[in-house]
Amino acid sequence: MPETRVPVEELQSRLGDWLRRVEEGEPIVITRKGRDVAQIKAVKEVAREDSLPSLEESRASVTLSGEDLSETVRQQRWEHRDRVLSECAGSIATECFQSALGTQRNPAAGVLTGRRRTAPAQPVPDQCC
Repeated sequence: MPETRVPVEELQSRLGDWLRRVEEGEPIVITRKGRDVAQIKAVKEVAREDSLPSLEESRASVTLSGEDLSETVRQQRWEHRDRVLSECAGSIATECFQSALGTQRNPAAGVLTGRRRTAPAQPVPDQCC
């Protein structure tokens, strides 16, 4: 439906009539001294144009594929541990690994402490295998 241009003075004098036309779906452009200054559209039309899709529609459009995220994280952690151990070849692997993880040996308690859970201390070999 084409837009109807209405001078502001006309709109003020017959507002009820113009609003009825807008409710019926006719968009109105308000003019002042021949220039367009505003546009009036029915609320239903504006809501249809600017609204977001429903949550159900959005969920239906999303597809998940690939490996479970927790499995991916586990795999990356093992790869990181393997990389750290291989970089520590030729040195005491356990101490090197503890250093990389931010843990340290607490000789008084005989346990490992740090960011990781406290665990019983393992004897440190003199040389890496």
